[in-house]
Amino acid sequence: MARMIVVDRDGKEHDIEAKPGLKVMEILRELDYGVAAICGGLCSCATCHVFVDDAWAGRLPKPQSDELELLKELPDFRETSSRLSCQVDFTDELRQWRAGRRGSGGRETAAARPIRRVSGRRSVY
Repeated sequence: MARMIVVDRDGKEHDIEAKPGLKVMEILRELDYGVAAICGGLCSCATCHVFVDDAWAGRLPKPQSDELELLKELPDFRETSSRLSCQVDFTDELRQWRAGRRGSGGRETAAARPIRRVSGRRSVY
């Protein structure tokens, strides 16, 4: 099983198992990492908003128009890094991906950044 780093609202990192083939939203929702996913993945609520590092953005398919419409309505929308996790399939290519959300009170605690493995240890760059 692949691994994903999740940064919770308090800024704490969690190295979790993530099953390829699921939506990132499903993984985050099931493990209770701050993704409400009120619409259940229908791309109609934006409660699964996460940030993705620019280095990883090119590995993801571009957002469809309905996703982009919802994202642009968010007060903390970032053109290059905002994504709805219900629209992102977790694949083997995303292993070691880091996903996160904005913390309460508007402070950023979890910008998603790629990580690399060095001698079996995590190293953020």
